[in-house]
Amino acid sequence: SDAVLRAAGLRSGDIVVAVNGRRLTSAADISSFQSQVVPGARLSLLVERGAETVPVALTFPGTR
Repeated sequence: SDAVLRAAGLRSGDIVVAVNGRRLTSAADISSFQSQVVPGARLSLLVERGAETVPVALTFPGTR
């Protein structure tokens, strides 16, 4: 949800370029991570924010 993304520090305009160390090259790449998005899942994102590349740790609420 948007609240989870904001709590992790993601901002409007951020562009996710990698998930768990794997570079995203197309929108289709995102679907490969959908199975990891379960309650309690932790993802490590790399985000382009303006001229910077910023790491973001994202944890989905709940327990596995």
